[in-house]
Amino acid sequence: MLMQLASANITTLTLSGVAFLNLAHVQSFVCALPKLSDLSIRRIVYNNTITRHANLLPLTSRSLDAEYRLASPPALSFLCFEPELASVATVATFEVAAWLGNGPSTNTLKSLLVPYSSISPQAILKHFGPTVSHLALPLRTLDRSAAYGHDQPLSGYTNLGNLTIFMDSYNDHQGSWYLLPVFLERYLLSQHLRVLAIEVHLDYPTRSTAILDWTALDHLNDVLDDEKFELLEKVEFKILLKKVCWDLATEMAMLLHSVEGRLYIPAAAGKLFTRYERIGY
Repeated sequence: MLMQLASANITTLTLSGVAFLNLAHVQSFVCALPKLSDLSIRRIVYNNTITRHANLLPLTSRSLDAEYRLASPPALSFLCFEPELASVATVATFEVAAWLGNGPSTNTLKSLLVPYSSISPQAILKHFGPTVSHLALPLRTLDRSAAYGHDQPLSGYTNLGNLTIFMDSYNDHQGSWYLLPVFLERYLLSQHLRVLAIEVHLDYPTRSTAILDWTALDHLNDVLDDEKFELLEKVEFKILLKKVCWDLATEMAMLLHSVEGRLYIPAAAGKLFTRYERIGY
């Protein structure tokens, strides 16, 4: 009884590296938390694809009842969903995303995060859209239809006010840099964007000239001058350094100064903010 009362009041849940029996098992677990509003899901599988890194969650007492299989998921306001396990989108991913996307969250979801490590953002993005005001997603492919699941990527995301784009370094994924200005110019339909953040993830030291695509930044500068971005208040350009054990402050300062020179339109308007961070220590 006490456990039921406690679960009834849970508003935030993270499921990471766990396995379920099937979709009904997932539904039983999530629907037992009627007040759930913030949900984070990473690397979930069904038990027939279980690995040594995934732990099978126990069944609730009524977990496979018909009422749970037919139950509506909770009305989420925040969802973080990483669809892959070992770089492969799982069956659980597609089924759970579709289930959540056909429930109340289509009318209540405000923030959607598809983590940097994801290679299949389309598995999540295609189920949501108009209510989302804060979106974060990776951009690392030239195949636009495969990457976003529609001929018009993000066609349903018309009310975005805050957009974060995760990028790899130019040395790692040149195609995503080509796509960046095109993505913002042609496939972002929201007219309400106020904050644009670009995070460049650098896994290992490389020549500063190989970190960014300067031609893409020139094109991005022109794109941000379009009337579609007239409400834009802030452009944040951030470089995240991983696996770097020495100080690169001078090199990063010079690199970011060059970024400010390329993105001179938002810089001149006082809207551009640049910085770097060392992470993973």
